[in-house]
Amino acid sequence: MAGSKSRISASTDAATDGVTRVEIVTRGEARHEYTPDERARVLTEAAKPGARVLLVAQRYGISPSLVYRWRRETAGRPARQALPRAPRFVPLLVDDGDTRQ
Repeated sequence: MAGSKSRISASTDAATDGVTRVEIVTRGEARHEYTPDERARVLTEAAKPGARVLLVAQRYGISPSLVYRWRRETAGRPARQALPRAPRFVPLLVDDGDTRQ
């Protein structure tokens, strides 16, 4: 193998032929800051017997997870933190350019 050239390449199998433009869409408006009265109104409605958080959140145009977060904060519990996860590795296939079988 002395004097032979070696070529190493990696592939993600993602097609990039024909890509002419990449568009990044960002959030156009600023986040809404809810007053304590607005929060209380939503939480009171969501706490009624038979109420569904999803339906209450939809009525106010907010995410159900926000209602659950407000509940935790109101109860004095800290917001949940995602548990740290071990990094995941993706196998890399290396083509040395040798066409011999």
